[in-house]
Amino acid sequence: MAIIGVCGDDCTRCPRFIATQSGDWSQLAGLAALWVRLGFRDALPEPEELACRGCTPSSPCAYADQRQCALERHFSNCGECVEYPCELASRGLARSDVAAEHCRRMCSAEEWEVFRGAFFSKRENLGSRR
Repeated sequence: MAIIGVCGDDCTRCPRFIATQSGDWSQLAGLAALWVRLGFRDALPEPEELACRGCTPSSPCAYADQRQCALERHFSNCGECVEYPCELASRGLARSDVAAEHCRRMCSAEEWEVFRGAFFSKRENLGSRR
């Protein structure tokens, strides 16, 4: 069963979440290098910095405004809301589209497939929650 994050990411396919759950710090170190290569980080982060423990109020999040809204409304993700896709979610989806295009150009086919499944199928993931 898929775990869909607030923004529509599929946690069950996310390499950060999978590595964190299994305690595979070497996989997180490899992801850290990939994040730098893709320009998502300026400097090589420690593997622990990329660890993901889910959408919680204290966890760092690129979609913090969406997370806050969903948490205040007691939704596990934006797709559960009758207002989806609202302006806030639409902005997040647009930002994700830009990142997807960048990743498609910069990643190997294998990397892109992992990223597409985990991070860039938000519309499909959120739309299926209704």
